Amino acid sequence: MRRRWLFWALAAVLLGVTVLRFGELEQLAVTLSRGQWPWVLAAAFLQLGYYLAFAALYRAAFLTVGVGGRLLDLVPVVFGSLALAVAIPSGGLSAVALFADDAARRGEPAVRAAAGVLLVQLAQLGVFVLILVGALAHLSARHGLAAYQVVASGILVLLVAGMVALLGLAASRPEALGRILSVAQGAANRLSRRFGRGPLVAEGWAERSAAEFSAAAQAVARRPGRLVSMLAVAGLGHLLNLATILALFPAFRAPVDPGALVAGYAMCYLFAVVAITPVGIGVVEGVTAVVYTSLGVPAGAAAIISLAFRGLAFWLPLVVGLVLLRRLRSFGADAPRPER
Repeated sequence: MRRRWLFWALAAVLLGVTVLRFGELEQLAVTLSRGQWPWVLAAAFLQLGYYLAFAALYRAAFLTVGVGGRLLDLVPVVFGSLALAVAIPSGGLSAVALFADDAARRGEPAVRAAAGVLLVQLAQLGVFVLILVGALAHLSARHGLAAYQVVASGILVLLVAGMVALLGLAASRPEALGRILSVAQGAANRLSRRFGRGPLVAEGWAERSAAEFSAAAQAVARRPGRLVSMLAVAGLGHLLNLATILALFPAFRAPVDPGALVAGYAMCYLFAVVAITPVGIGVVEGVTAVVYTSLGVPAGAAAIISLAFRGLAFWLPLVVGLVLLRRLRSFGADAPRPER
């Protein structure tokens, strides 16, 4: 019952976001109506294909760390996690919590699922770093790099390095990871006691979690073939995203060269990751338009295409996620029998 109330609370937040940003939704509808519909529809379907590839990446990562799950079962969780990121900005922690809870309700180890989420993020960002390097080279050759582009790229590289270090620590020194988790456990329980409640984290959680996370990290090292397949799926996702933007250029009768296309997409994705606003709201659109304009795309077309792509990337998962939230086990849906 409590989780059903949680569902209604989250649905109310998402509906509130929709109402508050309804003007932007209307603006998106007006913008898309000005484009050529075959290309606009192609962009929308390509963007949906990206989210299916995203779900396939989660499945590949979970199989790598020893967590089961059907692709169709993961699709609602993917959309739910994207909607949750808008309702509760947490730097990706909400996705970790949602996937871990969903795995636990299917009889799978939650800590390994959390490691799988980390692996998904690492695969996506790792492939993206290669795209970013090419984009920065193109921007540097055309008119030089702006300071904000260099700083944001540095933050992303540090983020990826931190993820690699965490997996490496889990694989090689599980006892060190256990000590770190033990400190976190103690801090959480002390905070809980200050509010007059019992221990928030059960005794022995740090050791068990460190052991599970270490086993997941070692499984990655033992299965390099699966890691390669994960990178391939992550690359497919980025290609579908690029194809979405590419379809919007003829939709609004604007020319673009491959270098400019990749550079604009790279800046769009970069600032969606490192921006201080939830999923880069209000930042990504402006940065992408500026980059495309600087690379020769007419200013009006650059603004419309940036708005259209960000609108699809923001509203599609939000609306679909709101519809599918009720199907998530984390919010009270009936859980099927675990696969193993």
